[in-house]
Amino acid sequence: MRNTNVLLCALLAVALIAVMGTVPAMATTIVVSPENLPYVVDTSVTGLTQLSAFSQNPAETFNNPGFNPTDPSWVSTTITPTYAIETGLVSAFLMETLDMTGSQSNFIVDFYGFGPNPASDTVLADAYYVTITNGTYINFGLFGDPAASLAKDLANNGAVPEPATMAMVGGLFVGLAALAKNRRGKHGQRQ
Repeated sequence: MRNTNVLLCALLAVALIAVMGTVPAMATTIVVSPENLPYVVDTSVTGLTQLSAFSQNPAETFNNPGFNPTDPSWVSTTITPTYAIETGLVSAFLMETLDMTGSQSNFIVDFYGFGPNPASDTVLADAYYVTITNGTYINFGLFGDPAASLAKDLANNGAVPEPATMAMVGGLFVGLAALAKNRRGKHGQRQ
């Protein structure tokens, strides 16, 4: 019976490695040209300290770190597979270089820039979306209501575990249930 449990755990581990090792079809770096100043939401801002990006297609995900900062004082972090940020010292010229994986040829990424205004408050300074076709930046457009768009993107991109993590946790529960069933069956029999 112990060998059966070891075999079951080994098969479960192999299945998890196979699921976690699955990679979508295309990995690409996308360079998005900087938009013209002044910033479109708050024109009093003279530079950004944070840039957030949201993929609008769940099949197009950010690799870690999501951005490849062109400014060495900036650092990038992937929050969820479809939400990445980069932060740094105030910069008036950012070129968004995205590191993404996916299989779709056409998709949209929403960008939100935050920076200090003359009162030194960090405010939403910029909000726009870019269209990407076949891994190439095509153009950018503006939101009608930037604050509402940002709220929607944040609500849709909360910290949700990635599918491989969910498969691993689910596999753990299946394995534990199988072990419990085997033990119950073994100890529950009376002679």
